[in-house]
Amino acid sequence: MKARCLLAVALLGIGSASASGIGISLSYLFPRDGTFSTPVSPLSVRDIGVTFGQYVGVSAGLSLYSMHGLALRSGDDLAVVYPNVIGPVYTGVASLAAKVIAPLGPVRLTASVGGFGAYLIDMHTIDGGFDKLVREEEEVTAVTTDFTIDGSWGFGWVFGGSVLVEITEEFGVLLGANYYLGGAPVTITGSYSGDASGASPPPYLDDVSIDLSGLEISIGAELLGGL
Repeated sequence: MKARCLLAVALLGIGSASASGIGISLSYLFPRDGTFSTPVSPLSVRDIGVTFGQYVGVSAGLSLYSMHGLALRSGDDLAVVYPNVIGPVYTGVASLAAKVIAPLGPVRLTASVGGFGAYLIDMHTIDGGFDKLVREEEEVTAVTTDFTIDGSWGFGWVFGGSVLVEITEEFGVLLGANYYLGGAPVTITGSYSGDASGASPPPYLDDVSIDLSGLEISIGAELLGGL
């Protein structure tokens, strides 16, 4: 009996699901303790998904950014951050989130929470970034580093909201913001020399992540009901 009830609920949910739309937006990312980042292509894909009735749904997004400067953080400690060490690096970001919708006539307010994954492509380090980091941590005047960084995948949470204004039954204008909270674990190898020296990176670089936290602002258009 219980199995039949669950099946009936599932079928009812599937039957009430509909394409929510697909959005194209101009998006910019402001990394925490990093440098303003621009999209590689001028547009990002937004709000790919389905709705279950008027008030809830699931949506996905996809963007490709050129990150000019990203910070390192100490493991999972969000308070210990080393600004502007990594960059430039191309970063693909994909997100999947549950959303709650408040339809107010031609205006639709949406709040969302979910997860994201990121892939860092062709990673570089900022010239002098590691030198400055070690100098400040060791409290010395002159240090030269020869570090190599390895790691490509990052994950985390994403929270956001948007306002959609319907212009016609098929088309709307979208303004939204998301906050990403996550990181990409990396391994740092190499040596450093000068007023402080070592045959391997100092201990505070043993457990670090590239900080992928930051605020994203998007403005664009949405095809209501999908393609």
